[in-house]
Amino acid sequence: MKFSEEKKKNLLFQIAKKMKYLPNISVTQLSEELHISRTVIYKYIKFLEDEGIIFKTQNGIRRLKILSICKYKLENYKLDETTIYNNYIAPKLKQLDSRCVSKMSYACQEMINNVIEHSEGSLLGIIVAEDYVSFRVLIIDNGIGIFEKIKSHFNLEYLSDAILELDKGKCTTASQNHSGEGIFFSSKMFDLFFIQANGIEYISKNDLALNFLLENTKGSINKGTWVSMEMSKDNVVPIETIFNQYSDADLGFNKTIVPVVHLIDKKNETDMSLMSRSQARRLLHRFDSFSKVILDFESVEFIGQGFADEIFRVYSNLHPSIDILYVNANEKVEQMIKHAKYTIHKTE
Repeated sequence: MKFSEEKKKNLLFQIAKKMKYLPNISVTQLSEELHISRTVIYKYIKFLEDEGIIFKTQNGIRRLKILSICKYKLENYKLDETTIYNNYIAPKLKQLDSRCVSKMSYACQEMINNVIEHSEGSLLGIIVAEDYVSFRVLIIDNGIGIFEKIKSHFNLEYLSDAILELDKGKCTTASQNHSGEGIFFSSKMFDLFFIQANGIEYISKNDLALNFLLENTKGSINKGTWVSMEMSKDNVVPIETIFNQYSDADLGFNKTIVPVVHLIDKKNETDMSLMSRSQARRLLHRFDSFSKVILDFESVEFIGQGFADEIFRVYSNLHPSIDILYVNANEKVEQMIKHAKYTIHKTE
């Protein structure tokens, strides 16, 4: 079968994209996912290599070649996020679809504004890089670190709880001037979005349908904040679609999805359960900012009676206007949730 030039171009892009975000993917997996023969896959991989689009590392993993990269360092003094975006970032995005550009414009200006107004740092760094599949923008500062800033402002017990607050949305340390929506919505717009600060990482791989993760890594920076935003060139979901997912009619940003797994210490690789009422109270912080909260129990193996009772009976009784729903609960977790909900009706 001979493909049209447009079909061939699309297949080359999809192969490169999967190899970029899933570097260990096999030819067999590519063949199955793209519904074309292994022979064609090998042929297209060779074409990508011959064109200098991808290359093999010493350990045999194929990587995408960086086509261009620009780096800027600015003194954080009387800066304006729109001027900075228009001067340093926008000119590099001329080949992108307008729907991609609108998301880049929103997110980059939000992140630059965070550096200007919240970082307490003296420098702003910007890196713009392009490869065959995507554009990547990094916004860097040398300030206090975003997770420490949030932990201190909300008097949180654990640094990792700052991840939960960011994931809920409406998280700001300056509520009079900011809505706290910038990072929340920006993180939903990119194929890969992550923040490094204070020795931990906050990661989202939206294009691969993966949940947010908290990872303690030796390579994470301890000084300042790095925000990395990477968008594939075929990410054409309109920006208004993303906003509409978290709003109802004219009520604005009034619902959120919270990955419950953030409560679990990622250094503990054997116990993926949540047991205590204190853990539940950490999760419930600022739920009253929303009318609907969806708890995502992906990767949580078990919850205790006290944890479920605190959320689905105690808190629900005290806040009847807040609708608390759940998704991705296994049989054990759902059984405990239903038990707590049954207790409500039994005592009414």
